[in-house]
Amino acid sequence: MPSPLCNLARRRFLRLSLATGAGVAACAYPFVAEHRLVRITRYRIPVPRLPEAFRGFTIAQLTDLHHGPLVPASFLRRVVEQTLALGVDMVALTGDYITGTEATDSVDSVWDVLEPLRAPTGVHAVLGNHDYGQMYRSRERLAASGWSLHGRVQPI
Repeated sequence: MPSPLCNLARRRFLRLSLATGAGVAACAYPFVAEHRLVRITRYRIPVPRLPEAFRGFTIAQLTDLHHGPLVPASFLRRVVEQTLALGVDMVALTGDYITGTEATDSVDSVWDVLEPLRAPTGVHAVLGNHDYGQMYRSRERLAASGWSLHGRVQPI
């Protein structure tokens, strides 16, 4: 028969193990799951005196893709397919296409994956702070795609 002290130590060990496991799971969630979530949210934005040509105009915004070791090209291809299936009028790409600022391989790969994006009124992009180190490479790829690049990115 185990002594009461042994039983107490066992309970303490089990509680500590459970708490540690929960902490690890909570810390791992952004790295394991969150970056693979695709959220499609639809907003209807009332605009007074909107010209008739823009009634029902739809925009898909893709942001913070962070392609790199944790976000593979296969995931981004799925995002592009889902975006194209929406049949939107315009695509807005709002930065942070790669993780890190010196990832030359990632920047080439991400533009290869995003290149099929098309919309009747165009694909419009800005670079994010993660894209700054590869800004010139990204500008070359954007120019070759025929998309519009807007704004300037300054280092933080």
